[in-house]
Amino acid sequence: NSSSNPGKPLALEMFDSEGKKVYNHDFICNTPFTITKGSLAAGTCFYKIFEKENLIGSGKLVIQ
Repeated sequence: NSSSNPGKPLALEMFDSEGKKVYNHDFICNTPFTITKGSLAAGTCFYKIFEKENLIGSGKLVIQ
């Protein structure tokens, strides 16, 4: 559980509906950050969260 180790470095990767990586961000567990829409297209994106090379979470979000 990533919440049990604050300060742990993690990586967020986001992909469009075709599987193309459209965003990545390194962050520290339990530290807020903002994703700006920038060039992200509206629609459904899929995300993966990694601790080093280990996948620890995934899901989808809708960009409006």
